[in-house]
Amino acid sequence: MSYRQVGHGSVPPIAIAPETASLVIGAGRAKTVAGAHAWRGVLIALIVLGHNRLFESHFYGAYRLLYNFHVEAFLLIPFLRRADSGRRVDWLFPLKAYYRPFCVFVTAYAALFALSGVAEAPRSVGDAFMRYAAALGLANSAALDRATGFEMFWFLPVFIVLATIRPLLERATRAGLIAALLTAAALHVMVGYLDAAAAAMLPWGLPIVCYMLFPCLIAAALAKSGWAEAVPVWAAGAAFVTMIGLCFIDKFWINLSDFKVYDAGHPGGLIVTDTVMIAASLALYRGGARLRSPWLDALGRYSLQIYLIHGVIGYALVRVAGQDHTLAATISLLAVTYAATLLLSFLVARWMMRSPIGGWIFAPR
Repeated sequence: MSYRQVGHGSVPPIAIAPETASLVIGAGRAKTVAGAHAWRGVLIALIVLGHNRLFESHFYGAYRLLYNFHVEAFLLIPFLRRADSGRRVDWLFPLKAYYRPFCVFVTAYAALFALSGVAEAPRSVGDAFMRYAAALGLANSAALDRATGFEMFWFLPVFIVLATIRPLLERATRAGLIAALLTAAALHVMVGYLDAAAAAMLPWGLPIVCYMLFPCLIAAALAKSGWAEAVPVWAAGAAFVTMIGLCFIDKFWINLSDFKVYDAGHPGGLIVTDTVMIAASLALYRGGARLRSPWLDALGRYSLQIYLIHGVIGYALVRVAGQDHTLAATISLLAVTYAATLLLSFLVARWMMRSPIGGWIFAPR
């Protein structure tokens, strides 16, 4: 039941503000607002694709390149937005908004995993409870994988921490922002030296937070200076295409959930992959506002729910389709399983958010 068991070395994540997790709007209305969530729709579609076993098998290079930017963009784009500096900040809002969905879905996945009977599942009620308690408390990828069979929930704790930091930047002076950038830069180039197994054990994805804080602060600086709104889409897109080409040629690949990242000992890889994630985020942020796609907008509105749901649906489809050697034999099955996973996840997410249970899970408390 683990992504590792079906060939996924990492699981990314997705976030959508709970206040935007509303019902899908009518087609006419959607045309006027499409773009507000379209960038999320693009990213969640890529994330579901990246978790498809057949995509990894047939297009391994593209599969690896996805992990250079699609997870990171979900963390970076909120920092590109200029918030109202005069608005009162509820510092606990990220925790109140995202920890409840985290707990609910970890509980559900942990129960399914304990009953699955696979080799990695808990061997007793006590073992299952200890794994579950560690997953909720430590909230790191190692504990989550042991408790649920899926690593993907690591994203929400990381997002909570970064989202709590973000309001501080809105109130920071120029000197304060520069000091924060220098500190974050030092963490960014050094944290990669940490052993991946040790990083997976640290609570709340703190090594990932330390790694992502610098590019997030770069995004915040772009927003504060006005450059986030001024950079042309074509320029951000050209930078992204150029850098992603270098990643493909030189095999510069990162993976946040497995903590495979570059450090000061690999400056080329560090600079190129940083540029990729920032350029991708800028292109999606600026280009998303121009998209007029009700479908992408609808996917984006439910991105958090799709993220939380699609893992078990995708795994079930793989099991129904057949054994690994059968799956690897045809590309057409990739299209079928990918489309089915995305569609079913969307339909379940929409149903959930139209029911009282969706409001209970996703409304901030």
